[in-house]
Amino acid sequence: MSEPLLDGKVALVTGAGRGMGRASAVAYAREGSKVVVADVDSDGGNETVAQIEASGGEVLFVAADVSQPSSVEALITNSVEAFGAIDCACNNAAIELDCSGSKSCSPHWSFFSSPEWYSQARTWSSAG
Repeated sequence: MSEPLLDGKVALVTGAGRGMGRASAVAYAREGSKVVVADVDSDGGNETVAQIEASGGEVLFVAADVSQPSSVEALITNSVEAFGAIDCACNNAAIELDCSGSKSCSPHWSFFSSPEWYSQARTWSSAG
């Protein structure tokens, strides 16, 4: 069997408490990465951690709301303190809007042009 593709690397996955984020975190671990699982949902994040630990992976859960700059900064700090670096990131976290039927999404559009939305890019770039 060949060596895992990401052996010894550190992967940070936001929105890793379920769905594609969880699948990404598990895949990174399977390929040898230490994984930082980040999500606003602690129960979901801890379920992802349990799956990775059950397969022998090294993992850290950090509760984080990526729409909040201070939360992202704490996520980066905790990740680097635990594992020494962040080699790759999967920015999977998202918000879910229900715009079906008679519901309107117009009140939500201002969020996407807000400084908070762009704070993650600034924080990720400062992470190195």
